[in-house]
Amino acid sequence: MLTQGFYAEISNLVRLYVVTIRSYDSLQTEIQNMPKERSEDRIFTRYDKKINLPHYWETKAFINSEAHNYLREVIFVRLISATEVMLQDYAQTIYSANRATLLGKEIKIDTNLLSTFSTIDELWSKVVKDECRNLNGRKFSDIVEYYRIKFNIDLRRFAEINSIEEMYDQRNILVHALGHTDDAYRRKYSSDKSFLSITDKYLRKCFSNLESFHEFVRSASHKKINPSQGINRSYNLILKIRIYDEKADYLFDPNYRFEFGKKEFSLSSITISNLRNKTEVDLILSGHRPVISEYVQIIKHAENNKKTFSVTRSNVLSRSHKTQLSDEKLDEVFSHIETRPWPDGIKQKISEAMNISKTQVSYAMSLILEQEEEFINRLGR
Repeated sequence: MLTQGFYAEISNLVRLYVVTIRSYDSLQTEIQNMPKERSEDRIFTRYDKKINLPHYWETKAFINSEAHNYLREVIFVRLISATEVMLQDYAQTIYSANRATLLGKEIKIDTNLLSTFSTIDELWSKVVKDECRNLNGRKFSDIVEYYRIKFNIDLRRFAEINSIEEMYDQRNILVHALGHTDDAYRRKYSSDKSFLSITDKYLRKCFSNLESFHEFVRSASHKKINPSQGINRSYNLILKIRIYDEKADYLFDPNYRFEFGKKEFSLSSITISNLRNKTEVDLILSGHRPVISEYVQIIKHAENNKKTFSVTRSNVLSRSHKTQLSDEKLDEVFSHIETRPWPDGIKQKISEAMNISKTQVSYAMSLILEQEEEFINRLGR
């Protein structure tokens, strides 16, 4: 099951970075300890001889000089591309769950294509995807403005938003100018650098900022999809599926039924949105986590065994929460953690003050931090 949500993408890029650096170290040690007569052997022999592969000592020199820089640049470019995809995905998710947002939009469809739509869902799928495709290749400032106008989501409320915009500009310079800055970039960021360098410290900061930015966008998108007031304890999951064979269609039909805990559920009972066409399915699932997990296990098993479809992306929109505390008790926990910074041993202090376990305090804090704005509103702050 290929599930590359944004968090998974960041995690994999971090793994790639640290594993590759460790590999550099191991290779350098190997070269250092090998006999001199092997120093000019090609480092790989399995590739076409026409490829100008380095020998071992050239490789050692490359690792010492340029390898780390190239690695960080490649990972940085991929990181910003993943951020672009993430913003498009959440836009599509909001539209899928709130089709009324697109009511009144003028669309043009070739009459030859009309016969290809067998359901209204297929037509909506095209409308939504075409709309979100307009975000491809846009400047970051344009995407920020798009979210503001279309969804009333102000991305500029994110504390490090200017840093995110600079990352976009740096990615463009790396891709289109191989790192050579131009006058426009130097003026915009008051920089005298003629060449960009992605340092280890800066890349790590990018990982951290973009993970926080993703949480900001995810939370804002979740509120648009679940506009009702109150503390939300449900589990929300976004699945994107690619269909290879129509034999898989039944698994994504709203009337599909499955059993869990001696009860029978329909797919529609755990679905906010089910947007389908002949080759793609976009699901937004919401409900009790064990029930959703059972359905996910069913399609995972079918994916692995029947090969008629694949899950291309999976994103958790809202986590399930294990807290057993009432809303009133959660408000009380919030009153203890509302003020930052927290004192040392905050969980133990809350546990003793409220006579509840530290485990329940941890569960409560997890829910509160995900929906902090709701708790602020509840207490009239």
